[in-house]
Amino acid sequence: MRRIYFPERTYQDFTDPLVKLIGIARSMGTAHGPVQLDLGRCRFLSPLLVCGAAALLKEHQERGVASEAVEMGHDPNLSSYLELVRFPSGYAQADASYVTKRLLATLRGRTYVPLITFPATAAPDKGREELI
Repeated sequence: MRRIYFPERTYQDFTDPLVKLIGIARSMGTAHGPVQLDLGRCRFLSPLLVCGAAALLKEHQERGVASEAVEMGHDPNLSSYLELVRFPSGYAQADASYVTKRLLATLRGRTYVPLITFPATAAPDKGREELI
């Protein structure tokens, strides 16, 4: 299993997390099997990098490549953030339980957005719209 290390931090300008996400995507694309995304060295990550990496990881898993995220960081604030947004799996539209809806409602007043997974279709989807 190939281990891909996340950067220690991303910076606030828009291009920095994009450049780092492209690097991670290239590393994942050249791997000839499962990968582990290692966040053990991270201190601060852009939501753009977190969201993009979660999507890349999900894409690998959907192709049948047993990839995973490991070492969710030694910084307690970052670990708490990643747990709250449910990195890397996110909240699923299929999980419409009361507990999930209540948790998502408490996140509305926060300054960050949780990861939410749903099928991407052009067709109207009332459940998806309510979740978002």
